[in-house]
Amino acid sequence: MNKKNIPLHHGIHSDILKKKILAFFAIGCMIFCGINLNPQRSHAYTDPYDALSDLSISVTTRSGTVMNNGDVFNLPAQEVNLKQVDLAFTVTQDGTLKAGDKIRIPVELTNNANATYYANLGSGVDETMQGIGSIRFEHPAPDKLAYVITINSDFGSKPAGFQRAAAVTQKAATGANFKAKSSKSNVVLKIDGSTFSFKPVPRQFPKTSGPFTSYNILNSTAANLIHVGTSLGDANYYNNLLGTGNPGETGIPHGQFIVIKRVKVTQGSEILKANIKPNMITSTLTISEDGTYMVKGDTSTSIALTSLAPKNITLPADATDEQIISALKSAGKNARAVIKNSDGTYTLATNLGKLRGPDATTYHDFRPQDDFGTFGDQFQEIDRTDAVNNILNAKLATASALQGFGVSAEIRFTSASEANHISSVSKHYDVPDNGSATLFKNENNTVHTTPSVARSAGQSKITVRHVDTDGHEIEVQDFKYGYYPGNGLKPTSPDFPAAPKTIADYTLVTEANSIASVPGTQLTAGGNIAFESNDKNFYFVYARNKSKAEVAYIDDTTGGTVLHTEHLEGTYGSTSTYRTTDKINEYKNQGYEKVSDNYPAGGVQFNAQLQKFEVHLKHKEVESTETKNVKLTVRYSGAGSKTPPDNVQNAVWTRKIKTDKVTNAVTEILPWTPDKVMYNEVPSPPVAGYMPDLQTVPAEAVTQSDIVRNVVYTGQIQKVTYTVIDDTDGSKLKDKEPLVSGNSDKPLPASTQGDYDNIIKSYEDNNYVLVSKDPLPANFDDDTTVDQNVTVHLRHKTEEKTYDKESKLTVRYHGAGSKTPPDDVQKVRWSRKVEIDKVTGAETETMPWTPAKNSYDEVLSPVIPGYTADPLKVPAETVTQDDIYRDVNYRGDGQHVTYTVIDETENKTLEDASMLVSGPSDTNLPASAHTDYEQVVKGYENQGYELVSKDSLPAKFDNDTAVDQNVKIRLKHGTKIEAEEKNVTLTVHYHGAGNQTPPDNVQNAKWTRSVTKDKVTGSEISATQWISDKTNYDKVDSPVVPGYTADIESIAQETVTMLNIVKHVNYSLIPAPNPNNPTNPNNPHNPGTPKNPAPNTPVTPQTPGKPKLDPPQKTPKAKGDVKKKSKNKNPVARKKVSKTHKDAARQNKKRVRISGDPWQPRTGDNTSIVLYVGLLITAALALAITLFMRKRKRNKNN
Repeated sequence: MNKKNIPLHHGIHSDILKKKILAFFAIGCMIFCGINLNPQRSHAYTDPYDALSDLSISVTTRSGTVMNNGDVFNLPAQEVNLKQVDLAFTVTQDGTLKAGDKIRIPVELTNNANATYYANLGSGVDETMQGIGSIRFEHPAPDKLAYVITINSDFGSKPAGFQRAAAVTQKAATGANFKAKSSKSNVVLKIDGSTFSFKPVPRQFPKTSGPFTSYNILNSTAANLIHVGTSLGDANYYNNLLGTGNPGETGIPHGQFIVIKRVKVTQGSEILKANIKPNMITSTLTISEDGTYMVKGDTSTSIALTSLAPKNITLPADATDEQIISALKSAGKNARAVIKNSDGTYTLATNLGKLRGPDATTYHDFRPQDDFGTFGDQFQEIDRTDAVNNILNAKLATASALQGFGVSAEIRFTSASEANHISSVSKHYDVPDNGSATLFKNENNTVHTTPSVARSAGQSKITVRHVDTDGHEIEVQDFKYGYYPGNGLKPTSPDFPAAPKTIADYTLVTEANSIASVPGTQLTAGGNIAFESNDKNFYFVYARNKSKAEVAYIDDTTGGTVLHTEHLEGTYGSTSTYRTTDKINEYKNQGYEKVSDNYPAGGVQFNAQLQKFEVHLKHKEVESTETKNVKLTVRYSGAGSKTPPDNVQNAVWTRKIKTDKVTNAVTEILPWTPDKVMYNEVPSPPVAGYMPDLQTVPAEAVTQSDIVRNVVYTGQIQKVTYTVIDDTDGSKLKDKEPLVSGNSDKPLPASTQGDYDNIIKSYEDNNYVLVSKDPLPANFDDDTTVDQNVTVHLRHKTEEKTYDKESKLTVRYHGAGSKTPPDDVQKVRWSRKVEIDKVTGAETETMPWTPAKNSYDEVLSPVIPGYTADPLKVPAETVTQDDIYRDVNYRGDGQHVTYTVIDETENKTLEDASMLVSGPSDTNLPASAHTDYEQVVKGYENQGYELVSKDSLPAKFDNDTAVDQNVKIRLKHGTKIEAEEKNVTLTVHYHGAGNQTPPDNVQNAKWTRSVTKDKVTGSEISATQWISDKTNYDKVDSPVVPGYTADIESIAQETVTMLNIVKHVNYSLIPAPNPNNPTNPNNPHNPGTPKNPAPNTPVTPQTPGKPKLDPPQKTPKAKGDVKKKSKNKNPVARKKVSKTHKDAARQNKKRVRISGDPWQPRTGDNTSIVLYVGLLITAALALAITLFMRKRKRNKNN
């Protein structure tokens, strides 16, 4: 892998030594913080060679070795630990230098892998240079390093030519170092041309191992800055994953990993600020060259997880571990809390989330491009191939991020001039889902800063602090070392210019307000302070600015009316004691309820802005119920003393009414709701000798009004019914169908006999034959329990039909060219008799097919001079119902030219080596051979074939008598497109009104499609969809016939289908009114009479699954409604029709028969459609077989 031009990064060894983890943590700090303790000022830089002279530089290692320009220091390993950098120089005022100007001393560092290298070159703060200004190491980028001198007003005011010498010591921070990126090259530090080289020991890369563990990291990168943090490691997890693909069990906690650090200052200045960096980090992995295990000693870099925002949790001072764990567990991964406790200590807590399972942070989260192996390789001294890295990328994409995974916190102190010491008690907890925390690790650590400048002999110190009214330092101290008068060593230093600072949200106290806890004297304004033999302390006092907050109570019901605004005031950073609970309860007592409250539960903490909060309330509603009673009453009348009592059903309606509890106004009236939706149906009670006009009062919907329904009883009427029995199949066509009604013992009306006879005649008109009929009774009887019934017996009319067909034996001759004899055809006629049921159309008796003769005659092959027939005769053979074909081939005497015909569509040979022409050897073929050859092709083209290719005829006969000369003709089936039509109808048949019966109403529709057919076989290749010329048949209203009533008032609009549809409308006679027993308008003449009494609709109540069949109509025999626009003939077919083609032909005939079949089930019949379909299929198959045989006969005749 190409590792050129790789930026400096912090290196982390993959072993678990704390020394290596410490190095990793330092780069984490830089990645998180973007550390740049002294960003470049906007002043102009001056060339050092214009202003500096006598520059000398030395470097002192942590072990005490002093290095000068050109020295090489042999390192014990790969790390460079410096103690300090000493610079001495003279600054010359050239007349242009002014306060704020900067002079850069350039610095260059190469072959370094530690991103916190800057802590090895300076204290991280401005160092004062007496009479000149200050100096600081600046590092905006690894290639833009310099010691920067900032000129102060004293030197800036000096005349041109003024010079001042300076000696400066830049102390390295505790634990700071350089790390060799390549252990085979020196780490080189250049400061303004002076070169210092550090030779590392070449690295070894042994395998590292170890189970899951966690580390506490503490280090200092500046004189007033300490970093504390947590990092994890688990070499075994990655060794297992890279080696076997299974990470195995390495002791990784199962729950959320929560870290709590309690930090205390044990020596030095106060903590100015503590904060946790927003992003979690991890490190790249130091992996072996073959990609199968982790190694020690190699370098890596850190990566920040920027996709997961921090969740900052506010907790009270002195919060316990239990309180912290509960809050961070609820908040989830990357939740954190910084707590300043009442004793001045700080608590820093973070939740690293789950470390295993689907909720764990993975390398995909850090590098969504899933290139973690490739990315990490560029920071290792080991160099892997792209192929190995690609495998690593796939394995690591979903792996848990454990090695180097952690967080960093920064603690900044008020003083950089003294060593600041802290102790840290760190507790690491495994917190499973049930919240029962387990202590994973408990460890105490200490660390300290290195002061920026040590005091020189003859110097005293002036310190200026910046404190709040409670005495707490709120800004970094100002300090300066200087020579006091009479020190005996150096001239007296200029006075120290003490000045107050501008601090956000604070105001300088300009009146005396001394604070006993702060050492020294209060300053109320800026001024110069002279150095004295003793150290001197001063301080500025700052008061918190007042802050304000507002809490508005808003009525959401009225659209946002502000009911009240609470105005709060307090000092910046303080927490208000005001709570919203009392005010909310006050409004609840007035009828309000809370919607939301964004005021902090622990009180608002005042800041620089006016903070506004809102408590939203709404009017509470109360609900009441209103009821209403209703009833359904069925009242009976007409039966005298036998009249039943009223039947009463009750129902109750209720509704809810909502009232605003604040205004007492009705806000909503909900709809009425009944306790039941429907009243039950009420059967009319039976009363001997009486008939109710309603057998049942139907169930009906409950309304908000009372309902009354009347039932009237009348005396009963006697009936005469008739039953029609089909003796042929034993079914009942009509069963106790009402014929006439009247009063008991009265004569039947004179018209009844005619109606009776007309019923029988309607069946006879539909191909039934009368077997017997009961005579009508003269009078109505007086039995109200049993109707008088007459029975009619019928049978089906039949007719006999004769069918015939023919078969043939065809002897086909080939090979004699123009002399070839024509086909010899013998035909035999077959016949049979069939008896047909004229009601059902079914064959009731079928005789077998009988041929006119049993054998075909023997056929002698005609003699043709110059040719020999094979065979010489076709023997006699038995006649069959299938056509028979026999072939006779002629072979010419002498040399022969034969032809073979190949059907490429069906991949078969039609003729094989058939004789074309014969003649003597080495003679030219006769001219007739070409004509005969063309005729062979023409004959096949006439059958529907198309020529694909044909061999050319030879010019002469050859000399080989063993093998004939042969030419091949290759053909394919031609195709044609035919238009097909199919006519269908909707027929409405009318019955029962005698000679007044309306004629049939017929509507027509036409279906069309285009069919592509094989011109050779006639079979269908493809077809377009059938398209109808209309979508629906029109609605048909039943004609009005005087004296009759139709059982169906109109036939509804029907969708056009590809089958004929037949509907039946039956008329029944309207009975004459009886003056002695007038008909009640609510009592139909024949209550309960079925709707469809037509005599041509047989019914068998005992077997409801049996279908009703309409009598066949007198329809001329047809082969179907499909009209063919063109017809293909095949006069020279030489092979039997294939089974596929036969099946296709049968299917076509089935389709034709069904489309023309008038025997369709009637719409609206409540009979089984299954039997209809069965009968239709049976009839279609019978017709298809007949049509198929006829078609075959026609094809053979042609």
